[in-house]
Amino acid sequence: MATLLWTACQKEALPDPGNSASVQEDLTPRIAHFVAQATHSAGTPRSTNEFNADSAAWYVEGALNYSLAQAWLPYNELVNDSLVVSIPGTDGSVNETDAANAYVSLLGQLRQAIGADQHLVVVDAEPVVADAGLQLKLNYALGQGAERSALNSTYPSYTSLLWYTQGGNSSCDPNHPSANGAEKTIQARVAATMPILAYGQYYASVESWVVAPYGDYQITDFPNASNTSGHSNQDNLIYSWSGGTGSYCLDASDMTFHTQGTYDVMLLVKAARCPTKQLASIRVQGDLALCCGTFDFHAVTYTYGKLQSRR
Repeated sequence: MATLLWTACQKEALPDPGNSASVQEDLTPRIAHFVAQATHSAGTPRSTNEFNADSAAWYVEGALNYSLAQAWLPYNELVNDSLVVSIPGTDGSVNETDAANAYVSLLGQLRQAIGADQHLVVVDAEPVVADAGLQLKLNYALGQGAERSALNSTYPSYTSLLWYTQGGNSSCDPNHPSANGAEKTIQARVAATMPILAYGQYYASVESWVVAPYGDYQITDFPNASNTSGHSNQDNLIYSWSGGTGSYCLDASDMTFHTQGTYDVMLLVKAARCPTKQLASIRVQGDLALCCGTFDFHAVTYTYGKLQSRR
């Protein structure tokens, strides 16, 4: 579970010079300048500028989204993964040149990670101060496929999906096999509601919020106060079950309820934490939640960002 214990970070642009109370909403000039400096920094003297942890993460994250994301391309499936890079420094403070080198390194790694039928949707860089400087965990989402639709929470009556995706068949009904379990099916349905950006647009000041027993929110923070389904796993909007009348196999009514519930929590978190930002990515995990004996649950990460336009 150690790889999941990263706290959400609300990365914002630095205030305008000389006006600490204002926040620059057009973030592209600063990000583009950082990219230009990084691109032409080979062989030049080391910068005298220093970044704190949040600023370094903000610039690297924005530069990667600015340079590589193509969030205007359609997709019907999200593939989530992560990279970690270390930046030398002292007490979380890093040199601008080292931050630029980290950006260039990550840019190359991401290009290698993107498949022929995939494109980068969004990057979220989370900083962690280490003894030798700074570590950045880069969580990113790749889009693949071409079809999009509105939220579809309707499932056929024979539906019986295992709560997490496992190799081979993830259906509890051998007569109706499924490559995806409940969590990846719900992820795809909710991801289909995210807007496609206009050409040249990208996300900046990205932030993520986790709903899980170890997250920013507990699953029980979003209860179903009037559960009359007879299924105890529907006591909360996001799937969780530790015995009783629920199941580790989700039927059609369970899938409908938790698909709608996962979507509703997305809107509740946005309203509470980042009302001016737009949903950029979602990750629903089941297999990594095998930590708690008989307690089964979906861990959901919602990622939001400020919409920006390339020059």
